[in-house]
Amino acid sequence: MWTPLFILIAAVLAGVEEKRGLDGSADGHPNSSNPLLSTAWLTGAQAVFAVVGVLAAVALAWGLWDSRHLPYVSDIGTLLAHRAVGDYTLSMSHFFDLTGPSFAALRLPAALAGVDLLIGPALGWLLRVKGRHVAATLSIAFTFTVFLIAAHIALARFYPMLGSKPFADTIIQKGSPADTFIIFGDQSSGSSVIFYTHNFLGKRPADLVVPRCGQHGEGSTLLWGSCYPDAPDIYLDNDRLSKIWGTGERKWLFAEDQNQPKAESLLAGRLYPVQSLADKALWTDRPLP
Repeated sequence: MWTPLFILIAAVLAGVEEKRGLDGSADGHPNSSNPLLSTAWLTGAQAVFAVVGVLAAVALAWGLWDSRHLPYVSDIGTLLAHRAVGDYTLSMSHFFDLTGPSFAALRLPAALAGVDLLIGPALGWLLRVKGRHVAATLSIAFTFTVFLIAAHIALARFYPMLGSKPFADTIIQKGSPADTFIIFGDQSSGSSVIFYTHNFLGKRPADLVVPRCGQHGEGSTLLWGSCYPDAPDIYLDNDRLSKIWGTGERKWLFAEDQNQPKAESLLAGRLYPVQSLADKALWTDRPLP
């Protein structure tokens, strides 16, 4: 939602600077006596932005100082606190998982964003106070450009925690189209693996070790559709998984950290580890060539 939000903010800024009326008419038109917003409001908003920028820069500086002696670790997912704020249904839930060691992996984007937020908004406010509104707006654009570059660098650092494409690459490189991909848990936990392998595993994207239609009080993101009589037969219970494991075509089993002990207990001695990344693991049911 960030992109449309930025577009709406830009539209408001343009409207204030062009002194458009409430009906969209330009300044000087008979119907434009009531401007969209005043430039005084815009100056106040710029001041708030400057204060927020300074506070954010201070917070980032504190994180950098706190992690100054800690080593850089490429897999940031192994260092997060896993507090599960909002059960990770919120877009910014992982923000609350940051720790000192995990922040050490974000030194470059944090330093870049900190300097950007300390200087950019304050400079824009000074330009706004002096009436140089176009220059002030350009400073906002430049500030957010640098900030988004920093955010992109941070996203790349977070990729082992947020992405699962390496697991899909492994299945495609070492498996065959006849193989079966199984997610121990909800479809949403391995949805990216399904996305990258669904053309390779042509018969069906994945089987799920979750109760069909909310049996035993458990649900899933596919609960509603699973209750229809013509729903595909992709739902496995523990007994069925245990029976098919090691038979027929090769099976690949994916699980996040909360389900890994369950899978290891159910299939003890029959799991062959293939790959682990952050809080995710991939097994198969027989040795790989």
